[in-house]
Amino acid sequence: MKKALSIIVCLILIFGLVGCAPKAIRNTQKSIEDIGEVTVKSIEQIQTANSLYEALTDEEKTQVENCDILEKANKRLAEILYMWFFYPKVRYNALAKMKQTQNEYNFTDEKIFVTTTGAEYNGEAEIEYSLFVKVYETTKYLFLYQTNNQVFIVDKSTIEGGTVEKIRNKLSSFVKDKYIICKY
Repeated sequence: MKKALSIIVCLILIFGLVGCAPKAIRNTQKSIEDIGEVTVKSIEQIQTANSLYEALTDEEKTQVENCDILEKANKRLAEILYMWFFYPKVRYNALAKMKQTQNEYNFTDEKIFVTTTGAEYNGEAEIEYSLFVKVYETTKYLFLYQTNNQVFIVDKSTIEGGTVEKIRNKLSSFVKDKYIICKY
């Protein structure tokens, strides 16, 4: 009986320890699993997982089975933060050369002619109305979208030799329901 009891205790200890990592490792792995898709909103979860991981000993770190996920999450978060906080400043500085650039728009029956003049940039373009993907009209401006990321901004107060209504009618005949009049 004593021998059987000793065997049972040994088996319980062996099976109890197999596959069981210390609590700190389990908590770290769970925290890493909880990261999910990396977005700007993931910052706190990634910081928590990093803190738990860094608190482990070197030996315990080798037992964290999903540390590669944490590494990838940190890399992706760095990319996102760059795009949110640093890239806009880089773009702004690059576009600062265009501060003194002026565009002149000439609306015809089928297309718009754009003449750009400035210290750094000079050029001409003609764009058929059918190439615009959408137009937003506010109380002060027309936003003519050639793509979802490229827009010409026309100050309505500078329109000469025609009316906003004529331009609106012409553009809306091409972009149809993508001509949106905003109330601001």
